[in-house]
Amino acid sequence: MDPRRSRVWLIGPALLAVTAFLYGTGAGFPGQPYYDEVYHVPTARKVLLQGYDTTNSHPLFGHMIMAACIRLFGDIPWSWRLPSLISALIALWATGLLAWLFTGRMRVAVLAGLVLAVDGVTLTQARIGMLNSPMLALLLVSMCAALSTRRAGSGQDLRLVLAGVLLGMAIATRWVALGAWPVLLLLCGSRTLVRDRPIHAVKIAAYLVCAPILVYALVHLPVLAAQGADAALAFQKNILLYHWTLDKGHTYGSRWWSWPLLLRPIWYFFERNDADVRGILCVGNPAVFWLLPAGLVGAWVAARRREASTRSLLLLAGIGLACLWLPWALVGRVQFFHYYQTALPFTALLWAVALDSWLSAGKITRSAAWAVLALFVVCFVYWYPLWTGQPLSYEAYRQRMLLKSWI
Repeated sequence: MDPRRSRVWLIGPALLAVTAFLYGTGAGFPGQPYYDEVYHVPTARKVLLQGYDTTNSHPLFGHMIMAACIRLFGDIPWSWRLPSLISALIALWATGLLAWLFTGRMRVAVLAGLVLAVDGVTLTQARIGMLNSPMLALLLVSMCAALSTRRAGSGQDLRLVLAGVLLGMAIATRWVALGAWPVLLLLCGSRTLVRDRPIHAVKIAAYLVCAPILVYALVHLPVLAAQGADAALAFQKNILLYHWTLDKGHTYGSRWWSWPLLLRPIWYFFERNDADVRGILCVGNPAVFWLLPAGLVGAWVAARRREASTRSLLLLAGIGLACLWLPWALVGRVQFFHYYQTALPFTALLWAVALDSWLSAGKITRSAAWAVLALFVVCFVYWYPLWTGQPLSYEAYRQRMLLKSWI
């Protein structure tokens, strides 16, 4: 193997190890539930005691995972947040794997994982006991399994079953995962997105439609067993009614179109005393977000010049954004910035294609690519204290508030 290629293959695991350290350090702070943990942790405790809880506004699987961690490691902050931390690392790996499965280039995969890793939303969501990161990890691994079925080799049916099971688990964590259904169907059945022979429609119906429904039903079997079919159906109806009829506003409410602009991030935690400020601000990496138009132009140019596999990867990114971000335009209820987390792997794929293209170009363009990557990392280091609750002087805190709406 070319020594340069072997070095690229080593970068991926090294990046994942460094990310695990940076994401996990101090994840036990705060020592009490904060932001939406005040809802999810009590629900997980109820699930641990009786196997279910029908008073919450989400399906049960995510809380089952959290309850299992509490059972294994005790009812402590680390246990509440461990599913999110592990899921964030899996999401980084799966995003890179999607890039590699399409292009066969490890550099594109590493770039996709790096862009996602240095983002503040990915980091803050990895350190809080919520359902978003587990749902996203399940979705991305499901997409990897679905895409791998288009490749030659044995075990196609098993990989397709795995894709359907993981999709069912994701939907049984948060209903937002329903938006990924069209993506998986296209990965398996479209010649435009993937040029290999498509999967037979009967298999797609069995594994990507019936299997997720079956998994969802099995997750809620404890409710059925304990309270009967009427209660199990009423639970699903209550989830629907809660999200459909929720009309209350919120201080941190924001519209879907404002999320890429970072207009209204969310303070998950804030504490100030005479000496310093400690806060956890869910906001994206400004460089990754605000320079995205340049990344889109670079990706478009790469699509015109590069092979079909690159164009297919960009098409996947576009479909992912269309299915998992744009539908929020049709939702009237209050929305929050962290919902955009589901779209971030697809923006990371766009950036990866653009950066890979620039790194393969002339000296000036290559230098620009390295400058952009350096800026991403510098912003990560600069905002890291506010993403992880590290103490900052009041002056340092104010310097990081780039917009009035952040305060």
